[in-house]
Amino acid sequence: MVEQSEFQVFPNEIWLNIFTFLDLKTQRLVTNVSKSFLGLVVSIWKTKVMKLKPLLNHINGDHKSVKLKVVMNALLDDKVVPIGQFTSTDLYELLIKYQTLSTSDNHDDHGYAFFHDYDRTGCKFLDLYQKWPRPGAKSLEKFIRGNKDLVYLDISDCRENIEAVHHLTTQCTRLEALRMLATDPLIPYSEILKLKSLKFLEIQFDSFYRDHRDDFIFSLNQLPLLQVLKFQSCYGMTDQHVVSLLERCSNLTILHLPFNTRINGWFLESLLERLKSPDSNLDIIPENLSSLKMFINTAYIDLHTVIPELYVRTIQDELKILGLDLQIEYVHKKLSSFNPKDFYV
Repeated sequence: MVEQSEFQVFPNEIWLNIFTFLDLKTQRLVTNVSKSFLGLVVSIWKTKVMKLKPLLNHINGDHKSVKLKVVMNALLDDKVVPIGQFTSTDLYELLIKYQTLSTSDNHDDHGYAFFHDYDRTGCKFLDLYQKWPRPGAKSLEKFIRGNKDLVYLDISDCRENIEAVHHLTTQCTRLEALRMLATDPLIPYSEILKLKSLKFLEIQFDSFYRDHRDDFIFSLNQLPLLQVLKFQSCYGMTDQHVVSLLERCSNLTILHLPFNTRINGWFLESLLERLKSPDSNLDIIPENLSSLKMFINTAYIDLHTVIPELYVRTIQDELKILGLDLQIEYVHKKLSSFNPKDFYV
């Protein structure tokens, strides 16, 4: 490092202001110049991390944002000392990870590949866009041993990764966010209900078995921390299922209902009445709900049984005044197949 006296031409306040305009990697280079510069840059990094920490606790409906927040929170929780006592290396690594996660896009699919990164350890997230070769018990066990602290799991094709899905959702019990698309209609996925730290769940759940569907939906209250629930598809879901979710999942803030349902929408009347009269004896208690997205799909339910669209618009306006954003779309479209792959709304 250079002697500090050579840089006393400017006061520290000026240098501090200059350093804030530098990118992270350049700031790191500056820390090698002098102890004074090291201290100034570290103070910038500590301020950034301290401001970042409270922002990580709010879970929204965007899976990319959720991934960023739960992973960063997990990395911060791994530190056994307060932020003020973090080393310069700790701060730099955290900020680099935040920068990387903030700017990373979804994978580019250039053809189907296989997942072979079994030797990775200490992972906080796994985006499984590839096929885990079967049989893969040894590789799965190896991955689990080194990554029990996984907090985010995204599987874009569960049918091609049946063994991996079961192993990961059973063994990685600290998961806080889970995306499962193209699920297998023969599997109940009951292991999800044991993930007591889960805050975000996005799933495609078309089942051949009514009991599997009903048991799963009616048991989601077993996830005490669940805040965001997004169904991409769930054939046969009705108003009764929706009422159960609103009534029993008390921490929900965002609820997105599936495209291919038999929901007729009349539950919205009771929902509005409950919000307008908090002391009433109605069962629906969505105390934290701020966003509800749904479809009335007349390809799956008789048009004459659904709540009229003009009436819904009135309810929608009243709910907005009460703090609930209702997004509802009337459609008449069947899916191309049962439980299709690459379906997303």
